[in-house]
Amino acid sequence: MKKIDAILFSVFMSIFMSVPMSFVMTAVNVGFTSVFIKAFLGSTVIGTIVAIPVAFLAMPIVGKLVALIMGKIERRIVNE
Repeated sequence: MKKIDAILFSVFMSIFMSVPMSFVMTAVNVGFTSVFIKAFLGSTVIGTIVAIPVAFLAMPIVGKLVALIMGKIERRIVNE
């Protein structure tokens, strides 16, 4: 994966994860009241601002974890 691909992947995954989570958490906390839209938008902005750097930090760790798991799975398949 090229560096720009990894960056775009992290940004889009952060957005696609934080928006639905913000929607659900806002609905749970304030309900579908007159302040829902304002609270949802504010929560979405904060969630996305937090999620993007977390995704950048997690990408290398998750990549190594996936490689480790896939390596173990491939070794089991070869040994069977």
